Amino acid sequence: MASGIDLKLRRELYRLIDLKVQEDSKTIYIKPLIVAKIVYQETYEADRPLLKWDGSKYSSVGSTRFLSLRSPRLVDFRKDKKPTPEDIGVNQL
Repeated sequence: MASGIDLKLRRELYRLIDLKVQEDSKTIYIKPLIVAKIVYQETYEADRPLLKWDGSKYSSVGSTRFLSLRSPRLVDFRKDKKPTPEDIGVNQL
């Protein structure tokens, strides 16, 4: 998800290093403290791991069908939103 990242977004992404809690070969996990605005071409259903945040790390609690994004692109960070179900529900897609 790196296309279209300008200098302002690059600086904000660099600051997220302080929120990193773990990583694997495909993903860097950060504390769930920010909301990002993402644009995409379309959605599709896919099986994804279901992760739970325990306050210090994520752990797998199974898998489920999720909406995935085709060709996602980071646009901005939403300072007016919080990472809560009320602010980031799937109904906003």
